[in-house]
Amino acid sequence: MKRNSLMAQVKQTRRMADPLVSMLARRYLLDLYTRMLDKVALAPEIEPYRECVEEYASERLRICREEVDLSMIEKRIDCGPIPNLITQARIELHQVNFAHKRAPWLFGRY
Repeated sequence: MKRNSLMAQVKQTRRMADPLVSMLARRYLLDLYTRMLDKVALAPEIEPYRECVEEYASERLRICREEVDLSMIEKRIDCGPIPNLITQARIELHQVNFAHKRAPWLFGRY
């Protein structure tokens, strides 16, 4: 009984069966955060939007570079399992692309 209550409090990390899949997941996160930083770099340096995205993406990119183990990446970023992190990064990259295309006032193109 006591063990079950303790286990309920512990976050269960989603295990990926194949090591190749886990390495590809890490590599995919690295690619998404790198592309996000490359795209947001097109905005003027003084834009708060750019500063916010750069800070956020740089931190996550640094964590993904430092950690090889997916469970450690999950723990340090602390925003859910790897599939959720990938989904979040894809959505954020889409938002950066959208802002670049649709908000010329944000990127200095009048």
